[in-house]
Amino acid sequence: MLQNAQNGEHAADEDALSPAVTVSIVDDAFDPAQYTVTVGTEVVWTNSGAEAHTVTSEGFWDSGTLNPGESFRLVLDSLGTYAFACAIHPEMTGAITVEQPETAGMSRPAVRAAGASLAKRR
Repeated sequence: MLQNAQNGEHAADEDALSPAVTVSIVDDAFDPAQYTVTVGTEVVWTNSGAEAHTVTSEGFWDSGTLNPGESFRLVLDSLGTYAFACAIHPEMTGAITVEQPETAGMSRPAVRAAGASLAKRR
């Protein structure tokens, strides 16, 4: 389902990955914490806080440590609901529900990324 690209590596051209759902990581919370996307939509978490954080969904993905200002991108290509948390601050939690385009009720178009599905960027 997911391929991992860490430490700033990414396999897909950045222009091919827009539009995206953006999530801000602030100290003590993900904003928004829960959301619904269509299959193939890119999700980008950016650490806007003062502390290091992670975006970790056990068994699915782990961003590794994101220092302030760093981002983590992923494209989910399988239906379902994925709970995630910050491994450093486990009280920080969230969930993504991935649906087919006709059931998600989102106005954003789905985006397909070729190659890797995850990327950590500085």
